Amino acid sequence: NELNPVNVEELAQSVNRKAGTGGYAVADLQDIRMDEKDNDLPDRPDQKPTSDIFRVSDFSDDFVFHCGGRNELQFNLALRRFDEVWKVRYGAAFLYKLGRGMESLVSMGSRIRYFNEYLRANPEAFTGLKLWYEPKGSRKPRGDSPPREIPEQLLEEGTFFFIGRRSNP
Repeated sequence: NELNPVNVEELAQSVNRKAGTGGYAVADLQDIRMDEKDNDLPDRPDQKPTSDIFRVSDFSDDFVFHCGGRNELQFNLALRRFDEVWKVRYGAAFLYKLGRGMESLVSMGSRIRYFNEYLRANPEAFTGLKLWYEPKGSRKPRGDSPPREIPEQLLEEGTFFFIGRRSNP
């Protein structure tokens, strides 16, 4: 029954407000997503993202992901206990989920290959970040290492990969 230092909904609302005022660079990424989705979905305006990073009605008890985040690289924000201390975890993440058909399998494999290539070519872009993963059904992060290529042996359905930081709330 311990109270969280702040709940994840308040954190998500705060990020949305700061992004809207230009206070967070992640807003630039959301603008790119909006432009891309505008091109992809010209006849389905209801499926286009808003300028908000998070749809705050779509969160669990301790984490929130950006709209559409289950099917693409996502900006992820969580409030979790690490080593018995509350921490805010934030960064980029994806869920290794194959979905249906060969197209999904090829798409997921391509994304991981591109990620690994980018990481090899731009290691300085990951300074100060950590990489960890959570196997399906686990809520306990593993790895917690400097960013590295994602090895094939970790690619199991439902594994969640994350690159980012942890900080005090």
